[in-house]
Amino acid sequence: MSIWEDAFASLLDNYEKGWGGLSIEEMLQKDWDLFNLDSIQIRKFLSGVFNEHDFLEPGVTIVHKIAPETPNYLDVWNYYINHVTRVNRFFPPKDLPHNALDPLGELILGNSRDVESKTQFYRGRITSNSAALESEEMGKPPFEVTTGGRANPAGIPHLYLAFEKETCAAECRVGLNGYVSIATFVSNSGFKTLDLNDVDSINPFTTEDDLGPILQARTVLNRLRDDIAIPARSHDSQLDYIATQFLCEYAKNLGLSGVIYPSTLLKNGTNLVLFDDALVDCRINVEAFQIVRDDFKIDLA
Repeated sequence: MSIWEDAFASLLDNYEKGWGGLSIEEMLQKDWDLFNLDSIQIRKFLSGVFNEHDFLEPGVTIVHKIAPETPNYLDVWNYYINHVTRVNRFFPPKDLPHNALDPLGELILGNSRDVESKTQFYRGRITSNSAALESEEMGKPPFEVTTGGRANPAGIPHLYLAFEKETCAAECRVGLNGYVSIATFVSNSGFKTLDLNDVDSINPFTTEDDLGPILQARTVLNRLRDDIAIPARSHDSQLDYIATQFLCEYAKNLGLSGVIYPSTLLKNGTNLVLFDDALVDCRINVEAFQIVRDDFKIDLA
């Protein structure tokens, strides 16, 4: 028997064969990010762990196994979102227990990230020429003109920031040779955020907790990470933003100050949506940059 067989057998108890699922190596990597290997190498490793296993048979796909007594949290989340989108925007469904989202909330708090005082962030606005905007023009918009976005409901402005200048320029979607004003913001105190860049890297071999609810909550957060990173598009409906707005409002209700998420417009770029702009100060000197390459190399204008 392989020294890993018992550990992986317990882990695989959370799965079952199912149409429309993933191969064993794809599923374990997607759910737990266990390996720094490609799919062929992962399957070879698992074949060494088990002399034989149903999940390793050719063409077999697996899905999450939900015990009859365990709620399906992805279904619960989808039910919530459908309710606040189509039934009642401001009150939760009465036919779900009040603690239905608690496992997701626990994972959110467990995956919080401390942002230290004096951390720098960047916010950009497109300009028509090389003249930089004033610092007073670089904050969040007034509530009365705030439209709904990926992370904020209409009338509730949040401050969208980036950790890197290049990410900031990319998120502005300024064209080649175009100009962007970029302001530097500095945190004046430490605060906690939900970090969707690295959703809970819990080791499934060391925890004594039931992995089912944790795995389900991670599935929800992974999907929302992808949703919130999608840039707003002109043809989007405000209803397209309900799920990610609800996530941010939920994180805010849990006492967090923002959500960190990856940029889809610049590889390895990182964004922050900050709920309370009083946590950061804008430096007076705003810089104007020109985009000089389509990979978002920026030069002072």
